[in-house]
Amino acid sequence: IKALKITMNVLRKTTPNEVKFIIFQRVNTAGEPLTQQEMRHALNQGDAASFIKELAEMDSFIKATKHSVKTKRMEDRDFANRFIAFYMGYEGYNGELDAFLNDQMGELNRMSQEQRESIRQAFDKSMVCCYQIFGDDSFRRRLNKEDSRKPISKAVYDTLSVNVAWLTDEERNKLVAKADIFKEGMMKLFNDKSFNFASSAGTGKKSSVELRFTRVKELIKKIIES
Repeated sequence: IKALKITMNVLRKTTPNEVKFIIFQRVNTAGEPLTQQEMRHALNQGDAASFIKELAEMDSFIKATKHSVKTKRMEDRDFANRFIAFYMGYEGYNGELDAFLNDQMGELNRMSQEQRESIRQAFDKSMVCCYQIFGDDSFRRRLNKEDSRKPISKAVYDTLSVNVAWLTDEERNKLVAKADIFKEGMMKLFNDKSFNFASSAGTGKKSSVELRFTRVKELIKKIIES
């Protein structure tokens, strides 16, 4: 025992959050490894952790996802984290998804209560709007009307929920009024080879994120302005 060498990583208050996250990832191997969201939760205690929990427990989110996102291992909070990250920091996304989600979650602790409330309202309005348009089919890939309902896709979820959240109330109302056109447009996108790939394989790549966000944004704009 006296001859045993012990490796220590000293984390001080001033240690950058991204460094803590990298070290956490490296030592998270023994026993039952934490999920990425559980690590983010452990590293971003305080307002950030509480706020993401609040979003994941909102009735509008649970209804829009049809109770199909599990709470076990913080899967539901991972969805909430994804929304927050892309809603706040889409322009700065560099292709490192885990680090990006952790950084943006950390930003919540530096925000005011008013700023977090603004995000909460945007999230709630987006969930309500998506459910009004897609119902139980929200955030699922559908190639044609006769398809059976598919599982929720995280890539479809973050792309659709954030694009809808970026709209004004008036624009969301217009989109709901043209729900059938929007659903038809989304099916055409899923049948497009490049969009289908960006939303089903390598979804965290910067090019894939940019492609699907841009294509959905263009579709929404076209529908609202028509």
